[in-house]
Amino acid sequence: MPQVKKLEWFEIYDFLEYVCSYINDDDVYNASNLLLKNQNSGFRFVDHILIPISDETDMKNVENAINSNFDNGHIKIATQKLSEKNPDYPKIIGESIDGVEIAIKNVVSNLYDDTPTNKFGGNIKILKKHNFLDGHPAYIEILNKLYGYASDGGIRHPKDRDYKITEADAVFAVEICSAFVSFLKYKVSSL
Repeated sequence: MPQVKKLEWFEIYDFLEYVCSYINDDDVYNASNLLLKNQNSGFRFVDHILIPISDETDMKNVENAINSNFDNGHIKIATQKLSEKNPDYPKIIGESIDGVEIAIKNVVSNLYDDTPTNKFGGNIKILKKHNFLDGHPAYIEILNKLYGYASDGGIRHPKDRDYKITEADAVFAVEICSAFVSFLKYKVSSL
């Protein structure tokens, strides 16, 4: 046991990840999350991936988005990349917003006769036209701005600008995009 005390903090998380994946049992992941919670860790296992998210609501949104099959696996890819030793934060943000884009296209093509457009805003307009998204114009604009943020400055498409993207930015993108995909799933299931 003294050897464990010599490990760096991230090596302890790596060891925990290894043990959980080796045993590969939901009870072990749940027990590990309880241990992490009791130790006030900022990390939790979501869909067997250790990520820097500890809020219960955010964790449920990420898990719901991953299990929704609405996003063709983009949220799962984003969480996997978030758990890597040297995460590519712009790639995580790109995968997250790609998940939202695919989810919106899936809703448009599965619920309505409209053909999805290649434009994010066009698909939002289709959902609004059918009252699937029914709300204040600022709410609709937020969705378009989120996509614009992810598309600008080299996050999804290389540009001359270079924004400093941090772990906080990437975690926020995973959380907000997961929440939106979960929202879409909930709306579809309630129709």
